[in-house]
Amino acid sequence: MLELDEEFAGFLGDPGAGVTVRHEITWMDTDASSYWHNTTAMRLVEQAESLLHRSVAPGEPFLGLARVHVEVSFTSRLGVHDLATVRLLVLRVGTTSIEYAFTIRGPMQRLCAKGRLIAVQVEHATGRTLPWSAELRRLLLAPTHLEEAEHRVAV
Repeated sequence: MLELDEEFAGFLGDPGAGVTVRHEITWMDTDASSYWHNTTAMRLVEQAESLLHRSVAPGEPFLGLARVHVEVSFTSRLGVHDLATVRLLVLRVGTTSIEYAFTIRGPMQRLCAKGRLIAVQVEHATGRTLPWSAELRRLLLAPTHLEEAEHRVAV
């Protein structure tokens, strides 16, 4: 079982499913300062979230999650060609909601960002919240972890 270590200190609950994704920071991930733009953090977290859902429930549609709460603390910069390691864990699955904790680390495992995200499953046509199926809820809460290969840019 994956344990909540010091990088997730302050988050409550036993972790469910998790994923680790590595991504090389590219020029398009940065702003005029040449360091990563704040929106890059959420894009990397969403990439990890998509991989997590595809891995725990292959063939199940992964649609209709509306963000209702996002918090991120940025602690260090990432620059072009730095390798970012995103770790995403499911903390809770409610009737219609899911809560994740995440960290993004840079070179030498330096903590660059830490946060949490809460989303609610909604029906596209009406915008009404939808409950998780019992099976998908079970899979999301299972203490499994997937390591994804690095995403690097060819130069």
